[in-house]
Amino acid sequence: MRKRYNTLIFIGILLLTSYVLYPDSFPPRTPIKVVRLVSGLKISEGIKFEMLQDDWALNGDGTTHVKAKLTDKQLSDILKQASEQKYHALPILEKSYELFIPEAIADAENGYYQLKIDDDDPRDYTLTIIDSDKKEMTVYIWFM
Repeated sequence: MRKRYNTLIFIGILLLTSYVLYPDSFPPRTPIKVVRLVSGLKISEGIKFEMLQDDWALNGDGTTHVKAKLTDKQLSDILKQASEQKYHALPILEKSYELFIPEAIADAENGYYQLKIDDDDPRDYTLTIIDSDKKEMTVYIWFM
């Protein structure tokens, strides 16, 4: 009985530690968690999100689209982080017949972007765009 009790305490402490160290990886799914995980940037809690749109099929294919409006300070902080993490300067230059990036997302001209294409399936990707002109940050996930 005591061994079970100790095991349950250990599992509880392990779960609590995991939640404290990796809070963005656990429910509930929120726009800020999606943006932090995909972009790899440190995003403050004060960002105003305009949209979180999830369109997923039962087979697991789908998209997620998150858009945030940024203040001047937030934009400055995020642009600094993006340049440190070797984001690419806009506009998006990658072109491929397998890579479908909606035109409304890829029309930014000034700022930075990061495109991560899945090694196993080049149709799957994540895209982070920081648009300096519109003061927006967009994260897009495409999984087919």
